Amino acid sequence: MLSRLTGLENEYAIRFRPTLGCPRPDNEEIYLALADAISVCTSTIPAKRKDGQHRMFCANGGSVSYEHKPTHPAAGLVECATPECRGPSQLLVYQRAQEDLLLRAIPLAEDHLCRFGYSGELTLLRNARDVDGQIYGPQENYEVKVPAGIKGLAFRAIAVVCVAWLPIAALLMLAVLIPTLVVSLGLYLGEAVLRLSGRNTQGGTPAGDEDPRQPHPGRVLMARLDFAAQSIILAPAQLPLHFALKHIVFRRFRHLMSGFLSSRAILSGTGTLDSYYSFQLSEKALGISRIDRAPFTMSGHSIFDHGHILKCVILPLLGEFELISLLFKPTIRLQLGLSDANRLEVAEFLKLGSTLLVIDMIEAGFIDDAPQVSNCLDALHAINADPELRIAVYMKNGDYWTGLDLQRWYLDRAKAFVRESAVVRLEANEIITRWSDTLDALIHRPEMLIGQLDWVTKLHLLNEAGDDLTLGSKKKIDLKYHELGSGYAALLLDNNLVVRLTDPQAVERAFDQPPGDTPAFNRGQLIRHLAGRSDPSTSWLSVRLKRGTKKQVIVLHDPKHRGD
Repeated sequence: MLSRLTGLENEYAIRFRPTLGCPRPDNEEIYLALADAISVCTSTIPAKRKDGQHRMFCANGGSVSYEHKPTHPAAGLVECATPECRGPSQLLVYQRAQEDLLLRAIPLAEDHLCRFGYSGELTLLRNARDVDGQIYGPQENYEVKVPAGIKGLAFRAIAVVCVAWLPIAALLMLAVLIPTLVVSLGLYLGEAVLRLSGRNTQGGTPAGDEDPRQPHPGRVLMARLDFAAQSIILAPAQLPLHFALKHIVFRRFRHLMSGFLSSRAILSGTGTLDSYYSFQLSEKALGISRIDRAPFTMSGHSIFDHGHILKCVILPLLGEFELISLLFKPTIRLQLGLSDANRLEVAEFLKLGSTLLVIDMIEAGFIDDAPQVSNCLDALHAINADPELRIAVYMKNGDYWTGLDLQRWYLDRAKAFVRESAVVRLEANEIITRWSDTLDALIHRPEMLIGQLDWVTKLHLLNEAGDDLTLGSKKKIDLKYHELGSGYAALLLDNNLVVRLTDPQAVERAFDQPPGDTPAFNRGQLIRHLAGRSDPSTSWLSVRLKRGTKKQVIVLHDPKHRGD
């Protein structure tokens, strides 16, 4: 119970305010300065990436990377992934340690940028929605079992067929890649010439004044053509794999978690003002347009996101052959795209802990009679738009349930599950207690949850600001809440106005020590040992070294390498 591997991926928006008269670097330059600063704060080694993306791994086993879309590479985000952890308490500690690492690195990155003529103030925001309404942000990862028996054999048979297509796909991709590179080179050369002449390619704006968030038209066209070509070439592999993931591997989770996930925002939402300046419980829910990740699309967000597994089809073409082994393990990663960037520890703990208990109950066959909402997306958006928590959604059995009703049902089953289990971890009882107390407070005295639930806290801040505040000022409060170190959530923490669950000493240890009994242990130990050398590179599964003229691959899941 609660012992499965779990992890968080978070995207941090970059905000840089240049000193008056100084230019602004693009976000990729800011990331590189931040990466150098992180390497000063802790041991790191670069990731093995053949797709041109920046990534490095840290001494505690987590990673830091630069996330951008091909259409506008200068407007990317900092993406941080925690090491694999066991249980919500441990994961909460490593999430806090990750933020502390970024906070230590920010002033060093500012000094680095200043030396290159970019004087200014750097801020990172851990949120899921920017001022323009663009959705990005966190994802949750949970290790679940691949179905046994005929279902498991069917899934692996489909995976074998997908792998068999890869040699053909490699040849076709090569045929497409050459003309794409020629055209891309022409676009970049043309842009360089225009920049040298003091004009950019978006209508004659001076080169230093362009908005890096705006995509270059040529890049948009090339990205769409390249994406279309990849989609056609990889369709014989990705479509069967997508079908198997949706209807075989994750079918029970999709079916039995619908009521839980459509109402979970009442616990885990961070709150936001939508485009009409109405208050919504969850930032991420505003961008959810489908239940499952759709292959071959460049936009949209889903509740269940298995894009990381679909990438296993293309990664071997980039040299990452070991990732295919993920398809044949007894476990697989369930990724949830419906996740908010919680700033308060109680909300994060409830989000992770309640979800882990629900997954445990599903695998144990304990909630096969879980309540079914008639339409998961409609229910999600209806509950999300109601901070009064009064709206009731239509169920498949003809009843109407509120978000509180749905969460109470899962809580009651979790209580019975923990009570009847032979082995119970201590934090299971803590999850149950906090879950129950939180639902009771939402019904009777929601103000008691200020400093515990993000959406309740943010709504309180907006209400306290007054009705005469302009809509633009309210949106600034919305965003300011999420700033690391200087935001409103951070100020509440500094003034002891929030409930903190993590031990500062445990967070300090997690800064450069990987969690034990996880794949991150070997990775972190090797990073500490190899940091400073020029030859190593790593991925989530292996570390590569050069031994003279030979290359050595250390598989991180191999127990014989533990601690070496």
